[in-house]
Amino acid sequence: MDKNNQPRCAVTNPADFKILPGGGKFQKTDLTYRIRQYTRDLPRNVVNDIIAKALNTWASVTPLTFTPTTSTADIEIIFSIGAHGDGFPFDGPGGNLAHAFGPGGGIGGDIHFDDSERWTTTSMDFNLFLVAVHEAGHSLGLDHSKDPNSVMAPFYKYVNTEGYTLPRDDVNGIQLLYGPPVAVTTSPTKVPDSSSQMPTEQPTCDPNLYADAALNLQRRITVFKNGFTKRSQSSLINRIEDIWPGGPSNVDAAFELRLRNRKTYLFQGSQYWRFQGNTLDSGYPKSIRRFGFPSSVQKLDAALRLRRRTIVFFVGNQLWSYRLGEGMVGGSPIPIRTFFRANDNVDAALNYQGEYYLLKGLTAYRYYRNLKLRSTFGLRGWLNCT
Repeated sequence: MDKNNQPRCAVTNPADFKILPGGGKFQKTDLTYRIRQYTRDLPRNVVNDIIAKALNTWASVTPLTFTPTTSTADIEIIFSIGAHGDGFPFDGPGGNLAHAFGPGGGIGGDIHFDDSERWTTTSMDFNLFLVAVHEAGHSLGLDHSKDPNSVMAPFYKYVNTEGYTLPRDDVNGIQLLYGPPVAVTTSPTKVPDSSSQMPTEQPTCDPNLYADAALNLQRRITVFKNGFTKRSQSSLINRIEDIWPGGPSNVDAAFELRLRNRKTYLFQGSQYWRFQGNTLDSGYPKSIRRFGFPSSVQKLDAALRLRRRTIVFFVGNQLWSYRLGEGMVGGSPIPIRTFFRANDNVDAALNYQGEYYLLKGLTAYRYYRNLKLRSTFGLRGWLNCT
């Protein structure tokens, strides 16, 4: 087959190195990105999720982080057709699918997709996630690879994107530039206060429990268990206090609000902590009584933001509904099964990509937005679980 006729990345032909000429890379690890122009083929929220997932694929094997912004960003992303102002016009359907520019000033780091292609989330036409992972590699400083199994190979090839991880060649290349993930460790010389309940080393896994709590933070799932936390697409396990200084030693329940500012609420026992980013707000922790719970409720099992201003709390087999600005709805709880069929108690809950997930032991229950049960599936444990 004449590979010159295959759909490919528009960055120049592969060379004898895995990094772009000159060895360019970003001189910082906390990067921002912005999607300035969207494709006509997919809803904006789907494109947002795909781009975040593609970037986080690289973040999972490096110290890099990627934060979306609405202002000028390190990585500017557009979908366009033909000439689009960078001197490298697209050639229409087929042929060159996208191109990206290595780290540097001006358009350095930017990613451009040819919107004359048909972008999909499946094996049909061109899978946006796979092309985005490839172009993000260029944006970070990688050149094309001669390894045909590498995501940085120049020609488009569909592979299953479910649970996608980078091939070894790509991991070696990106870690040559930025190094491996930086683990947060506890100093072995530090003697913990005997009165503190803060764990200092990873506890033995509870084979029947996957999470104490869960959150969808910046489109990545974060789980909490036994005083530690882990993000999806990352092998790093950190103490909760190392991520949220001044926070609880363990988390029973958690949710996030996105109103004027993004706020994260962490609950332990009869108290809760509120953070903006990783900074604790002044005056916290506070009592859960402020939400309207009676003194009989000493601990929450899970929390879930159902709608923009509605939070539901799980306590035993009961469900409490709280509406911002109004307080507890009805003043008393109702059975969980009234809303979430097939469940009478949960360990953790979160919303993700427009659906709701309840976690119970090593089973996840997936619900549509109308709260109809969609599916169940098994989870693999962590914290020394196999």
